[in-house]
Amino acid sequence: MLSTAYRPGVRIATVGGQGHKQRLSLPLEVTVRDNGSGISADLLPYIFDPFITTKSHGAGLGLPLVAKIIADHGGVIECESQARRTLFRILLPVVSVASKSSPNESAHA
Repeated sequence: MLSTAYRPGVRIATVGGQGHKQRLSLPLEVTVRDNGSGISADLLPYIFDPFITTKSHGAGLGLPLVAKIIADHGGVIECESQARRTLFRILLPVVSVASKSSPNESAHA
C-alpha cells in the first residue's frame, strides 16, 4: 500500500556543519507498506548499507541507492518491520519556487 501525507509539524534533529545542531522541517511523507514476511531484526540496522542482501542473485544496492537519492533531496528514509507488516517512511522537505534560482540567475552568479 502506498500513501502520502503532509505533516507540517514533522521536524528531525540533525547535526550540521561544524557540529551545529539544526532541526529540519520534513513535512512531506510517502509511506510504502506491505504484508510480506518482514525483515529480520538482525538485518534491519544494515538494510541501507551497500551489498547487504538476502537474495542469492542480489547485489544489495537497491535500498542504499534509494537512501542516497532521498538524502540528496534533503530527506530521510526509515524502516519498521515485523512479521506481516513492513513499512518504509520517506520524509522530504518542501522546496518553495521562490527559493529555487532560475537558470539565468545561476549563470550570472
